[in-house]
Amino acid sequence: MILNSVKNNSIELVRVAKLLGIYLQCNFCCEEHVKFILSLCSQRVYLLKLLRDRGLSASQLQLVCQAIIISRLVYVLPAWGGFLSADNRNRLDAYISVALLYVCLLLNSCCLMLTMFYFIKF
Repeated sequence: MILNSVKNNSIELVRVAKLLGIYLQCNFCCEEHVKFILSLCSQRVYLLKLLRDRGLSASQLQLVCQAIIISRLVYVLPAWGGFLSADNRNRLDAYISVALLYVCLLLNSCCLMLTMFYFIKF
């Protein structure tokens, strides 16, 4: 949909735009961003399993988890967290609970769980 035209340059109205790694929707909902984050973090939890199978130690896996999963979940959370609907908040909470359990079992350690609960509270 073309919104306006200035000097033969069209300005297109879009429903979703990615800006600095965050999906912004025209109605300020975060559904697309939550869907993207959950998909990406699920892939990264699987990557942790593959790294563990390749012989990485629990402390190294914990560092990788902090770098590729936790950092992604909390990246500019204050900016988009306020726009979460109750449904999206529940989806994120459910994912975090399951991912915490899986990662703790994967690492045979629960100190990571305390770190994640500390940082990830909406």
